[in-house]
Amino acid sequence: MKIKKLYSFTNKRQIWRLLPAGENIIIEERDPEKKEAFFNCIEMETGKVIFKNLQLEEKFWIGIEKISCGIILFHKYEKPDLPRHKGILAFNIKTKNVLWENPDLNYLFVYDQKVYCYRDKFEGRLFFTLDIKTGSLLDELGSDVNGLNKLREKLINEDEYSDYSFPEIFFNKKNSDVVNRVIQNLEEEYVITGPIEIIEKDSLIFISYFEVFKDGLLKNFFNVIEIDNKKFIFKETLNSSTKTIIPDTFFIKFTNNGLEGGLIFLLEEKLKLVVCLIKE
Repeated sequence: MKIKKLYSFTNKRQIWRLLPAGENIIIEERDPEKKEAFFNCIEMETGKVIFKNLQLEEKFWIGIEKISCGIILFHKYEKPDLPRHKGILAFNIKTKNVLWENPDLNYLFVYDQKVYCYRDKFEGRLFFTLDIKTGSLLDELGSDVNGLNKLREKLINEDEYSDYSFPEIFFNKKNSDVVNRVIQNLEEEYVITGPIEIIEKDSLIFISYFEVFKDGLLKNFFNVIEIDNKKFIFKETLNSSTKTIIPDTFFIKFTNNGLEGGLIFLLEEKLKLVVCLIKE
């Protein structure tokens, strides 16, 4: 197997979140000092920019609840610096415009192109559904949560991210003997600190770890290793100098063919997305 770099994306701002959106990926960036958030959308396989540096009326106290049916559902906050979400704003990825906004209802989940949401009352909540494309009221569900809980369980079982693999923390007793030996060789050769994150798939191990250098600073490396011969077929520096361990610096989208055609998403220096292709 070989790993080929396809493209990279950066605005030289801190990347906050990477969110799959069908054939696209949403890149959320934040500037904490200026208190500004920016949203970008690129084609997953090509890196073609769909939109860039999107800002809405609220520049910072805004975030993404869900991406569904080609629509991003944003939320605001009830008060700055507090985690409680408030309101729903729908943005169409293809047409690049705001479809609708409802400041009075709060997001729960999306099912069958309906946005399930609620309004707080003095005791408990009232539940509603909205059309995801228009924001128009479809159903008034009252205050019974039993049906909503069943739908939520169904959504969990459907697992819309089943094509994606996210790294797990390496534990000696949990992984196979071959993986244990590969990690042991790394730890014998380098001064590694903190958790080691891995994905094991067929004949390959994808691994991220932090190495300690003489100045006490850390470097974050990403390796792809062939299990059978312990051969390193790809190595990339994800962070060249950091004082703290940064988790979740990579994930992978596999295809029905297994490794062939899989896409590796790497976060470098917290500023750049690098996408690589797995090929024969």
